[in-house]
Formats: sequence, structure tokens, C-alpha cells
Amino acid sequence: MAQTTARPLTKYDYWELPEAGPRYQLINGDLFMAPAPNRFHQDISRTIQFEIMKYLEAEPVGILYDAPFDVVLTDINVFQPDLAFFSEQRRHFLTDKGAEGAPDLVVEIRRSTQNVAASRVRAFRSKDLQAILIALGHGLTTSRRGFAH
Repeated sequence: MAQTTARPLTKYDYWELPEAGPRYQLINGDLFMAPAPNRFHQDISRTIQFEIMKYLEAEPVGILYDAPFDVVLTDINVFQPDLAFFSEQRRHFLTDKGAEGAPDLVVEIRRSTQNVAASRVRAFRSKDLQAILIALGHGLTTSRRGFAH
């Protein structure tokens, strides 16, 4: 008996999902549900966002977005980083749907057991940007061109 393999989902399939309801991300053609973040996650995200926004008020060098905000890297990878910064040089990536191209800076906050966030940061690794991964209870890891293990 012949087996059929489902084709990977694309950004076009992703864009057909209803806006209301669970949040999803598209990773290598598969949908992953993103549950609501806990309050510690929100506190950390808000603090980082506040500090970046203060800097951007003094130095308007780009724009910052917080989740949910779609960042399309490829036809089969659509992510919602916790924070995404686009410099003026990358502003052309911004669309009505979110962004089609890598931001300059991505911030991902995750629990130490949450592998999906690490996968998202690794996907950004091949792009020319700074990625910051914050593992709750495990500190901050940053590298020049992506997540450093």
C-alpha cells in the first residue's frame, strides 16, 4: 500500500488561519500552538521592551514590535518572537501582515524546557541579526549572529 506524505504548510496556509483563537507559529512547515505566556515572561518582556523604547526615543534608529507579530523567514517558517527590532535599513521588510525578512534583533524568552523557542532562535541564526534568548531561571545568552548554546 502506498503511503502519502502531507506537504509542508506554507506562509499562505498560515495566513488563512483565523485571527481569533490560539496563536500558532509555522516551523519547517509544521504548525505549533503557542500558549499564552505566564506573568514572569510578561514582566521580563515588558521590562526589556521599556528599556529599548527609552533608547529609541532618544535615538530613533528603528522600530520595535512585540508578540504577536509575524516574522516570515521562508515560505515554511513564520515566527512570532517576543520582541523584534527593525533598523531603518531593514524597515523595507515590514508589511501589513508583519515582516518578510529577518529583524536586526530578536528577543526570545522561554522556560528552560521549552524547545520551540530555541528552535526559533536557531532558525534566525542563518540570518544577519543579533538574537537574545532568555531562559527563565537560567540567565541571558547572546551572540553576534544568533543563539550560542
